[in-house]
This record gives sequence, structure tokens and C-alpha cells, in this order.
Amino acid sequence: MTTARKNNVPRLVISTQPVEQAEKLKSVLSESGIDFLSLPMIRTETAEPDEDVLSVLKNLSGFDRMIFTSKNGVVAFASLLVKLQISFPEAIPVAVIGKGTAAELQQSGSKNIELNPGNTSADFAVFLNQSVLKSGENVLLVQGSMAPDFLEKELSQKATVTRINVYHTLPVEETDLSTIEKIKEDQYGLLVFSSPSAFTFFSHYVDPHTQKLRILSIGSTTTAAIKKTADVEIITAEKPDTKSLKKEIIHYFN
Repeated sequence: MTTARKNNVPRLVISTQPVEQAEKLKSVLSESGIDFLSLPMIRTETAEPDEDVLSVLKNLSGFDRMIFTSKNGVVAFASLLVKLQISFPEAIPVAVIGKGTAAELQQSGSKNIELNPGNTSADFAVFLNQSVLKSGENVLLVQGSMAPDFLEKELSQKATVTRINVYHTLPVEETDLSTIEKIKEDQYGLLVFSSPSAFTFFSHYVDPHTQKLRILSIGSTTTAAIKKTADVEIITAEKPDTKSLKKEIIHYFN
């Protein structure tokens, strides 16, 4: 979805993405003549496993398939296995959302990866139920604690699903208040959000009910979450990746 730029809006993008993602977006915009500021809102932390999670991790061979929905999930999962001195289960087939998630899995040694051809969790659920999962399969769903239960419910119609949360999404410890002031003073063009949780924490600094915001969202899940809590001008990228974000930004300002 693309929308026209308002008159006199500064050619400034402020990204609330985690630092690594923001740096990628900054890099692809470097020759565009558009200014860029990073204002990360979230960080992730590997969860301390309880007895149930420990039991799952020690018995991975009992699963027919693993499912990951983010790179963060792969990193945290692999970190827990190293800590527990458990080998990564290379032979278990894996299904993922996103090329970044797949790449991280490949680095961990996974060889049999199914990449979701769609762009949303709804697409992923259809893909898994129709083309990947076998009836009655024992599936391990690896996610973060703030992830909704949508996939778990959808996949449970066909498979036996065990979900474990391997990381927490937390607010950053320090925020650049001068950049926050730019937003409050409407001295920016677009705000970039790549997760509902980033918008939740952002709302602690800028009240979306009293200030009309101009937002570029990385996907429909993030867009839906933002629209539930605020009346905003919002653009949704066609695909949840840096290339699509760049395309929408360039169109908006040019």
C-alpha cells in the first residue's frame, strides 16, 4: 500500500526497529537523499527455561518437525542448546517465516528447511496445513513470549503442537529523547515499525491518541495491532523485508 507524501513533511525517516534491522534500512537509503535516525524500541533476551521447556529441549528427537517464526527464536533456541550442551537437531525438518530466519538456521546446521512463500502468519498457517504438515505430526513451535497464539491454534487442527517460548521482548534500557522530541514536534516524515511490541513501547513516550502519526509498517500483523490502539496514517509494506520498506519510503518522499 502506498500513499502520497504530505506537503512540507521533512525528508526524515525514524526507524524504531532493532539496531541491526535499522542499519540495513539506513544502508539501502544511503544514496536516496533521505535523512535517517534510529530509535530502537525493543531488545530481546533469551528466556530462562522452566522444567517444561527443559524437558522439551532434552527430548527433541520426539518431534517430527520444528517451526520458527523469527530469527530471534532461532538465536535463542540455539543459545539454550549450547548452554545445556545439547546438539542442534539437524535431521529434523524445519519450517520458517522469512529468509533471515532460514539463513540463521542454516548457520546452526539445519539442512531440511521449508520457507514460507507468503508474507503473513495467516499465509504461513495455510502453507503449513495444506502443503507441509502431515496429519497427527508431533510439531515443536518455537516463539517469543509476546507472540500471539494464532499459529498454535491454527496448526493444532492438523498436528499435535507443543509451543515453547525461548526469548522475551523487552523495552530498550535507554531512549534518545531528542529524537522523541522531533516526533512530538512533527519534525519527521515517516516512522518505521517492524513489530507490535515496538509500537507498544513507543506509546509510552508519544501518545498516539493525541498526536496523528505517519507510520510505515513492515506487515499486516504489525499494521493490525497499531490500528487497534491508534488512529494513524499508515502504509503497509508489500513484503516484510528491507527491500519493500525502501520501496515504500522512496515512493512516499518522491
